[in-house]
Order: sequence, then structure tokens, then C-alpha cells
Amino acid sequence: MKPYRDIPSNITQTTDGNIEQDGKEQNSLYLEIMRQQQELDNKLSTGQMKFIIEDRVFKAIPDIKYNENAILKIKNLLQTYWKEGAHACQTYSNFQSHPQIKVWRDCFTSLGVPVKKYASSVESLLKRAVKQSEPRSINPLVDLYNAMCARYISPFGAFDIDDLSKDIPLELRFTKSSDTFIALDENESNPVEENEVAYSVGSQVVTRHINWKQSKYGLVKEKTNNIIFMSEILSSIPQNVLEQMIVDLVQLIKDLFHVEYRIHILDASHSSIQY
Repeated sequence: MKPYRDIPSNITQTTDGNIEQDGKEQNSLYLEIMRQQQELDNKLSTGQMKFIIEDRVFKAIPDIKYNENAILKIKNLLQTYWKEGAHACQTYSNFQSHPQIKVWRDCFTSLGVPVKKYASSVESLLKRAVKQSEPRSINPLVDLYNAMCARYISPFGAFDIDDLSKDIPLELRFTKSSDTFIALDENESNPVEENEVAYSVGSQVVTRHINWKQSKYGLVKEKTNNIIFMSEILSSIPQNVLEQMIVDLVQLIKDLFHVEYRIHILDASHSSIQY
């Protein structure tokens, strides 16, 4: 199985397993991508669906940002970057000591989440990468965000847009007593505790503890046609790496799928979008 594209020759790996790319070229690509997105936003009409981040989330996690992409008519994908992520973590005596994993353990701890019971998605994936030489393929879309997670050691996930309500916004907020969650291996919804930071649609929680566990609702499947990719960014990701991550993802989308995409970066000053 061949990789879905060659890694650019101007990307190198540092001694601690992090990635680098020529700064000027990367920044130029990033600025061009964001310029094109602005032109696209001016041309396209606004959709009915909304994504909102509750203000309390930014107060609890003040440095969080979002890299969100809506992608249409996705076809096939082959995964890469698994060994890159494993190598980056193996430069530390304990993979949990990698700065971009540790920062999520610290984030969960600050929210009162016991990290021994609830591990972030990036910690869970890199734990498998360190132990298993080959990744388990799930479907092309999941393989894409797992590949990005492995390479950048940063959480990536996605929702099936068509499986979400068009009338009720997708939110990242603190849970309420009326909220419920249906796990992948269950058939009935169960209540969740109050004050978890979670993605939700109405009273239905679709991912618990930001990125710990996803529900059946909004699950990305083989036949998914419309998708939102989510990446939660904490301060351990420098701006140049964030730009490189966006450039990499956009190039993959363009090269592999030839589809329309839109990019939005959400933060405390811009906490909602309509798409």
C-alpha cells in the first residue's frame, strides 16, 4: 500500500521528532490559502448549520483554537504519518512526556478530568502508534484525521454533517443535567455528568471530554459525503506549525479528493460560524 502523497522535500524532522518546513515558503502557502478562503466566503452563501463554542469554554481553556474544515464528496484515502508520530514520541522516556501530549493531560487535569480514566484522543492514538508498527485502517476519512493526529501530535476528529441536525447548532460547551450520550458500543442513551466540556447537538452529546470518546451520532462512516474536521489547538502548537498543519491538510484535500473545502479558525474573539 503506497502513501497517498510524497512528503515535501523541504520538510525535515528535528532531533525531538518534531517537523520543520522552510518558513518563508510555508508562510506564503498559508497566506495564499487564507486569501482564497476569504474570496470563497465572499462568493458562497451562508448555510443553515451552525457551530458555536460557549464562552465558558474559553475561560476554562483560554488558549484553545479551532481548525475546522468542511469537505464535500470525499472519495478515497490511504494513510501515512503513523511511524512519524511514533518516532517523535519515542524520543522521550515516556510517550506521555511529549509536550503536545502532556499539555492535554494538564488541560484535562485543570478541568477536573481524571487522566488515568479519560485520555485525550491524541494520547490514545499515539499510545497505539508507539506499541503497534502498523495502524488499523477504519475508513478513508477516519484514516485521514488519524494520520494528521499522528504527524502533528494534535487532536483531530470529524463529524458527519448529514447526520447532524440542520436546525440545532453543534456546540462545544459545558454539559447540563439533561444531556445524554450514546456510546459506539451501546444502543441506548445514558446521562452524562454536568460540567464536562463536550460537543453537543441540543441535549445529545456527540463527543465527551472534548475529544475523549465519540458517540454514534455524527459518526463518520464509509459512505459519508459531507464532513467537518475538527482540530483543537492548545498553546503547545507554535503558530508556524499550525500554519504548516493547515497547508498540509489543504494540499491533501486538493490532491486526493478534488473537492470544495472551507477553513475557519475559531477562538475567543470569533467563537461561532455558520456553514
